[in-house]
Amino acid sequence: STLERSIPLSGKARMECRLRGRDGQSVWVTLCAGLVRRVDIGVYLECFFLDLTDLRRVEAELTERCRILTEKTRRECMTGLLTKEAFREDVKSWLAEAGPSASYALLVIDLDDFKRINDRFGHNFGDRVLLAFSAMVTDCFGPGALCGRYGGDEFVVFPRDPPAETVPAALKEFYRRLRCRRRGDLPFQCSTGAACGRGSVNFGLLFDRADTALYEAKRKGKNRYVAVSM
Repeated sequence: STLERSIPLSGKARMECRLRGRDGQSVWVTLCAGLVRRVDIGVYLECFFLDLTDLRRVEAELTERCRILTEKTRRECMTGLLTKEAFREDVKSWLAEAGPSASYALLVIDLDDFKRINDRFGHNFGDRVLLAFSAMVTDCFGPGALCGRYGGDEFVVFPRDPPAETVPAALKEFYRRLRCRRRGDLPFQCSTGAACGRGSVNFGLLFDRADTALYEAKRKGKNRYVAVSM
């Protein structure tokens, strides 16, 4: 064992291990052992244990709190979507790890005439529109997609799990939902630019192509999407 190998070299050993108690529960301990020499009985091994259970529990709680705080800094406080920086980092990481045959798509979505909504109904009403629109984006593109608020009334989506070939169908469903809202739902519409491709690509180039497609959608009359290939 590790203990047997360590003691002959130094005469003492210290190691952490997990023991199972009589009740079946695991307990983390620090085992301290050393050779002790006494004139009357010679050399013997002395061991004692330090219970680390509470320490491990506190460490686990702190780790979880740090994880939650880190995730909160990555999320926009009002909508809960990824911040611009977090979205860029996550998409860049995905693109760097994806293979040469991987397909991808980036959507840049802009709420049409949002300033007019704010000016006419007030900023509180505008915030409600942003929340409702964020929820619709997240729900439509699914939990596997990276969804972020890029700033103001501009949103971004990177659907990781479904292949890029399914993006046109997803966009059709998204706009179908926009048209089929019930009476009393908050009024909004949007324009979308989508850039789709396969293989290695630079994030900046991908975003620029999607952003250009967005402005093409606006130029054509808004409340529509334009998809381009890389």
